[in-house]
Amino acid sequence: MIRSIKRFIAISVLLAVPSLASAGLIVDLAVEAEGPGSGLNGWISDGGWYSYPGSAEPFFGEIKEGNWITHSNNNGVRNSDVSQGAHTLQQGLYTIYFAAGNYNNVPFAFQSFNLFFAGMSVADAIQATSVTPALGGWELWSFTWSVGADNVNIGNALSFSISAANYPGSGANAAIDGVGNLMRAGNGFLVDYSAANVSEPAIAPLLALSILLMWSRQRRRKMH
Repeated sequence: MIRSIKRFIAISVLLAVPSLASAGLIVDLAVEAEGPGSGLNGWISDGGWYSYPGSAEPFFGEIKEGNWITHSNNNGVRNSDVSQGAHTLQQGLYTIYFAAGNYNNVPFAFQSFNLFFAGMSVADAIQATSVTPALGGWELWSFTWSVGADNVNIGNALSFSISAANYPGSGANAAIDGVGNLMRAGNGFLVDYSAANVSEPAIAPLLALSILLMWSRQRRRKMH
């Protein structure tokens, strides 16, 4: 009897320890186009697309991924589902990564910006890295969200959008591309995901069993 109780308590304690189930990289989507006005993989660039080598070459020494980059002034870049139907937003931790580029002929359009991922805004992110690129250069941007069980966006498609919040005028541009050589983990637009699975057994039954075990020990001592 006592051994069974001990075994039950030990198992219950183990179940009470939080575990981390990490899925890792769940999206690596190329940011590409088939022409100046037509994106691939669901990408839409309201300002069109520049090819490399070609129309983008005078403005960048290189691009980070593939042969096309987005062109954004007061317009935006968006994708209704970067996972292409493979995932929806779930409880856990999400981090997105992409390259932000600054055309070398005008100021950077995304000095301030609106950004959304799966319905969550940049203001909801718990961590953000968005360094302004040098003229003709690129920076790795990343944003992390912690999605709790009560998040109203759970179940949403993994959509993405970015646009200038306060566009300074016609003399400003920006580019979005996949991470390319800025990261080893992937090449395109990346989404990393991990979920904490926590089992929460009732505390009262465990406490009651502990008291019963102590009582049984005391009773056995008195009998001997």
